[in-house]
Amino acid sequence: MPSQEQYVIVWFRRDLRLEDNLALRQALQHNLPVIPLYIWDDSLEGECARAWLAHALQDLDQQLHRCNSKLIIRRGSFEDVLNELVEEISVCAVYWNKVYEPGLFEADDRIQRSLRGRGVYVQSYNSRVLNDPLSIKNQQNQPYRVFTPFYKHCRKYNQEFCRRHYACYFPHSLPNLNREVVDDLDLLQPWGKSVIASWNPTREGGMARLRHFMEDSIANYKEGREFPAVDGTSKLSPYLHFGQISLHELISLVVESDLSEGIQNHFIRQIYWREFCYYTLFYFPYMTYQSLRPEFEQFPWEENGDYIDAWKYGKTGVPIVDAAMRQLWQTGWMHNRLRMITGSFLVKDLLQHWQHGMVWFHDTLIDSDIACNSFGWQWLAGSGSDATPYFRIFNPYKQSQQYDSGGEFLRTYLPELAALPDEWIHIPHLAPADVLQKAEITLGIDYPFPIVDHPEMRIKALSAYKSIRERKT
Repeated sequence: MPSQEQYVIVWFRRDLRLEDNLALRQALQHNLPVIPLYIWDDSLEGECARAWLAHALQDLDQQLHRCNSKLIIRRGSFEDVLNELVEEISVCAVYWNKVYEPGLFEADDRIQRSLRGRGVYVQSYNSRVLNDPLSIKNQQNQPYRVFTPFYKHCRKYNQEFCRRHYACYFPHSLPNLNREVVDDLDLLQPWGKSVIASWNPTREGGMARLRHFMEDSIANYKEGREFPAVDGTSKLSPYLHFGQISLHELISLVVESDLSEGIQNHFIRQIYWREFCYYTLFYFPYMTYQSLRPEFEQFPWEENGDYIDAWKYGKTGVPIVDAAMRQLWQTGWMHNRLRMITGSFLVKDLLQHWQHGMVWFHDTLIDSDIACNSFGWQWLAGSGSDATPYFRIFNPYKQSQQYDSGGEFLRTYLPELAALPDEWIHIPHLAPADVLQKAEITLGIDYPFPIVDHPEMRIKALSAYKSIRERKT
């Protein structure tokens, strides 16, 4: 074992918790002073997610203080910062949990070689996903391209889920290292800060949300998750993205509950969809900028900046789309059903490239995740792995009537339409003149006319998709 003058670094990344943290656990085994480190890189998160990250780091620092430690935050490249610390103090070992996004996984390998070349012991662990992507292949030893066989394979592979809690008290004092103040990292627009006000971006906030979901929502998750006005989803995605809650903690609570096997499996299946997004991005890192199905690189998109702006800011004249986009802007989150509706509208009603949607969601979602975001947009566009059928084009008006029949969600985010009766709030452009007059709404002034005609654009989109299919054959 190294001498007592040496130090161990645990490099926090998207594992901002003390519980169920393999890298932290192993670092503490040395019985040497452990330096908790976070390296800030503005390029890793979207603008809204960076606001969450700043608060999550502040919370992690407070947790460490309660355990006789503190978080050291440095700016710069990962490799440079780690090498600088190795030069500042005598570091014998560095531990971290892996990330699997493009470029980062390869950078980890380079950093390991650099540190080992300096005589530092380095070890990394999988704490981000349930299965390291390298461990999952099909019978031909190739990566899976379709979700269902991937899911079946993984469920056999993951027979048990264990909630792993480790003692985290730090028995040794730290050297006097300069560190950035966490508050200084929150250099964001007031918009990002106001979004955070509707959340509790702490470990305890995540656990409270998890308890609420387990007690009040998961039993009706299969049906409740379809309705945007209902608190039927877990809303745990930002906590999982930043690793404030681990997947093992979440799934263990589900499988140890008294819920029926059917309810458990339906929720766990959604977790594996997230897993499949990471898996796909790992093997096909170009997924963020190029269609997984090559023929879609020739899709006849119709670039229109006015359409894109109307979609971004909730001014399309289609109530369910506009309400969803305003929910995103005001809260940093969007209901899953609405992500599908708004995505379909952008790529199939407006014929705008899916990358426009992906980039906007990256900056405005508080749970912005490059794997889930790019996978989801390619799925909607039909260009991705296991994608939605090309002929599946959401009718936004029917979707609105089906999943928000009473208009509760619409009235929350479109107050200008609140006085319309339930019958017409989904389709104000078809409402009789006397109904609009009674509600004191003048279309084109108080609320826009639809920027496109859905039936007409549906036919146009089907024609465009047909041309792609013919080109492939």
